[in-house]
Amino acid sequence: MGTRHLICIYWQGKWYLAQYGQWDGYPRAQGVAILEFLSNSENVKNLKYGLEHCVHQVSAEELDAYAARKPPPSLDRTTSAKLLSIIASAGAEALQRHDESSDQAVDVADKIPLFLELKFVLDSIYCEWAYVIDLDTECLEVYSGPDQKKTDSHRFKSLGGPQDFVPTLVASFGFEDLRKMTEEEFANRFEGMETSRVGRFVTYDEEGNMILNLKGYI
Repeated sequence: MGTRHLICIYWQGKWYLAQYGQWDGYPRAQGVAILEFLSNSENVKNLKYGLEHCVHQVSAEELDAYAARKPPPSLDRTTSAKLLSIIASAGAEALQRHDESSDQAVDVADKIPLFLELKFVLDSIYCEWAYVIDLDTECLEVYSGPDQKKTDSHRFKSLGGPQDFVPTLVASFGFEDLRKMTEEEFANRFEGMETSRVGRFVTYDEEGNMILNLKGYI
């Protein structure tokens, strides 16, 4: 199902990943995939090494050039949470090469291209779910639904202007808690929330103009 979402990684005080995905953004799909990945501590170690040594950020111009041909998986809207494993696999290979020799450099041409689409979280209609993997605090945050910038501590406070909506934090899990949790237990935390954004927040007046309904959120 077309459920737009964003999967982000925050580490060392900055954003490393803000991956736009178009399909199956619900917790029972992408959320569970992230749960499975983070439940393995080796995955997290390899992910960190991959982020440090095996990726590079591309510009908007470079992204347009990729769009003119078939994009690599890391820039494809269908990849979503699978990108975590792609980066971790590259990190594991690079770490093994480093253990075998002193040369750990990865050629730029061989690095995984990434594009930060962080501002998509400000799209209160189309960004239905956002997942933030905080490697500093070892925490997974799940966001859904628009909210006003009520506090200076909001994860996305610095994005956009004062009138822009930011996504609502609906759940937060420590990595250790995730490792003790079943897929069903995780999915059940979001019972009743996995409905269409149009049905939850958007209605139309008699002239067909869109109305954003935030009752209960602001």
